[in-house]
Amino acid sequence: MDPIMRNVRAVLAAALNKTGQQTVNQAVREIAIEYRVTTSGTRSGVKKNIFVSQRAIQTSLQVVIKALGSPLGIVKFPHRQLKNGVKVTIKQSGSKVLSHTFVATMASGHVGVFERYGPKVMPTKGRYESKSIMRQRIREKFTVSAASMFASRSISARVLKFAEGIFPKILQNQVEFRSK
Repeated sequence: MDPIMRNVRAVLAAALNKTGQQTVNQAVREIAIEYRVTTSGTRSGVKKNIFVSQRAIQTSLQVVIKALGSPLGIVKFPHRQLKNGVKVTIKQSGSKVLSHTFVATMASGHVGVFERYGPKVMPTKGRYESKSIMRQRIREKFTVSAASMFASRSISARVLKFAEGIFPKILQNQVEFRSK
């Protein structure tokens, strides 16, 4: 490969990588605009699950952005305990009351929104095993994952438009930087 072509490919790879990283940051911002994820929820549940999985190199001029992750707990969104359940705001468009749910802190310190399910049973282990109290099991409620937020039509369209708009500017900056 001649040196000029190698330099062109190096500039393109650098511009693509920078565009990919800025696109990831923009995707997190777009998710925060549409979904009411709390700051800790954005950091832990969204930002670490949207990443550049494949960087561009001179022989392969492509960047792959992936969004992974399991569903986020409802506690990562603004919520409030009410008499008849928990009121949660997942999207900016409005809130919803989840009836028969409650906010609880587990012995480990984990806070979550839980619901009771199944028949009442006598506990065989835990803090109620010696008492004759019939209790229902509980399970945590979850909602959308970072991947499904990123894959929504409105967010992915805005992120793609952002990437297409920012790439020529970054490419121009890389050309000027490498030509000095």
